[in-house]
Amino acid sequence: RRPAVFHYRLPGPGTMAVWLLDPEGREVAVLGPPTPVPGVGRWVWGSGTALPPRSGLYFLCMRWQAAAHAPLRQCRSVWVER
Repeated sequence: RRPAVFHYRLPGPGTMAVWLLDPEGREVAVLGPPTPVPGVGRWVWGSGTALPPRSGLYFLCMRWQAAAHAPLRQCRSVWVER
């Protein structure tokens, strides 16, 4: 499978974590543990990253945090094909 690329624009540099939720809101996989990131960039869900147990609708969620800002959480629906 080809990598999926997600572009982001955040209030500034900070720490970002990425995970996958099923439609009921349960965590399926941690795709990116908390990692320092610039304010603008891209995150790649590569071929070596875990897939959920079956094809379907999921929510790709990110949480960004920086010392001078309130945490920011955003989720985006994605279709995952196994």
